[in-house]
This record gives sequence, C-alpha cells and structure tokens, in this order.
Amino acid sequence: MTTQYETRPAAATKPVRWAADAVATMREGARVRLDYSAQSLWRVDRMIDDLRREETPYAAVETVLRGFGAYAGEVIVR
Repeated sequence: MTTQYETRPAAATKPVRWAADAVATMREGARVRLDYSAQSLWRVDRMIDDLRREETPYAAVETVLRGFGAYAGEVIVR
C-alpha cells in the first residue's frame, strides 16, 4: 500500500509538511478549521487580508504565509 508521501516526488514533501503545519497552527492558535476544501481557501484569504490590514511585518509572518501557500497548493492537488 502506498501512502500520499510515497506517490509524490521527493521535492513535494516539504510543501506537504508546511501545509500540515499551517493546518495545525490555525487549529490550535486561531481556532480555525482548515479541511483542505475549496471553501477553506476563503478562510485563508480572510486571514491573509487581516495580516495585511494589521500591517504585520513580513518577517513575523513569513512562515505562516509559506504554510498558507503550501496549503492552497494541497487543496488544488487533492
């Protein structure tokens, strides 16, 4: 039996991890449920918009934004 990670190129493992980390961070820290659905991309978009409005320095949110980007990619792949 092959797992999700075994069917993807090795270069894809980091983005998969970043996406999973973003899901966990949002669930634990912001109490936002990201379920890899197209609808959940609206939640991600709102969170990014909030970061922009708050003028949060890029260095403070770089990892979060990378995770959101990887998450969006995972939604498309799935």
